Amino acid sequence: VLGLKVDGEDAAPLARIEAEYNLETIQPQARQDFLKQTAKLFWLGKVRPSIEHSLLTEKRLAAETEAMNVFAENLRHLLLSAPAGARTTLGVDPGIRTGVKLAVVNASGDVLAHSTIYP
Repeated sequence: VLGLKVDGEDAAPLARIEAEYNLETIQPQARQDFLKQTAKLFWLGKVRPSIEHSLLTEKRLAAETEAMNVFAENLRHLLLSAPAGARTTLGVDPGIRTGVKLAVVNASGDVLAHSTIYP
């Protein structure tokens, strides 16, 4: 399970919110305190979790993309590997109208012989 938490000081963003809305100049003091508390709740309850969620989503998508790339590369190597291992192999492609194609391939992938027979 992937998790993410933003560690940092909340004072700087709160000061920026207070400055944006000129909370220092509001009178009476009770109203100013209420609005500062509201700004703090807004930051801690809405903005910060939204930022954390956005960052987590971005990191999760990057991790999923990387996992798919690793899986695709591993699958590519698996599908392109020799099915019988590194040994000389006779391949048979059955066919009635066009004949049965035969090919012998050595361990390094070189074609040693090929032929078509008509049964």
